[in-house]
Order: sequence, then C-alpha cells, then structure tokens
Amino acid sequence: MILAALPAVAAVALLMPIVRKPKITLTLEGGNLHVAQGLLDALYSLKGRLDLPLSQIQGIAVASREQVPRTGLRLPGTSVPGVIRAGCYGTGPARDFWNVRRGDTVLVIQMRPGASYRRVILQVDDPEAEAARLIPTVGAYNGPFSA
Repeated sequence: MILAALPAVAAVALLMPIVRKPKITLTLEGGNLHVAQGLLDALYSLKGRLDLPLSQIQGIAVASREQVPRTGLRLPGTSVPGVIRAGCYGTGPARDFWNVRRGDTVLVIQMRPGASYRRVILQVDDPEAEAARLIPTVGAYNGPFSA
C-alpha cells in the first residue's frame, strides 16, 4: 500500500516548484545577512541557510531574471529549465547561488571578490521592498552582472 503511493508522492514533489514560490527569509544579525530557506527549498538547493558576512557583500540590486547570466554547471542543486533553478552553479570565483522559480524579478546580492559566492540570486515575495529594507545597511549594487 505504501509503495503504491510513492509514485504519487514523487510526482507531487516534482510539481511543487511549479505552483509555489520559494520560502526565503532574510535577516540582518551580528554582522551577517542570513538567508533562511523553507524545507522544500533546502531540498531543491541542498542548502538550508546561507550566512553572508556584510563585509563580503558589495551591494543589493533588483533585476529581471533575464539580466543575470546563468553560468556554470549545477554543483549541487535542482534545475528544470523554465521551472526552477536552485542551488550552486559554477566553481571558484564564478560560483553563484540561485533559488528562483518562474519569478520575473529577482533580488541579487552581489558579493565582493574572494567571497564564497560571486552573487546570490533569490526570488522573494517583494524584491523591491526587500532591497529598500537592506540597502541602507548593505548598500546598492549598480554595476553589470558579468558572465
């Protein structure tokens, strides 16, 4: 009986990214920007939480998803073109962290050279409001998004 339900459970798990937005909470605490993800988001990206030191953040920007180059191999994470891009992409200084579904507008956290990531790209409920809240502490990023 339980084994018969497994295909249905797997199908629901695969379809969840299509119908729900990522659950992401951003908090400033102790010199860090904490990026906490919901349970499903942690499963898709294989990372539950990011702790980004403020000293390593160059700035915050709001951009269309199309403005941010999608470079690098997925190492590790989940990718279904047009549906979900979650996890780490690229290596070394070109390593990005993504958690985006179908959202057109994303929050981009541009990191300084030498940080764990080049940038962190997130789909949050209101990217403009999150940017307005974080920019006074972190600063704005107005530069290009290089590949």
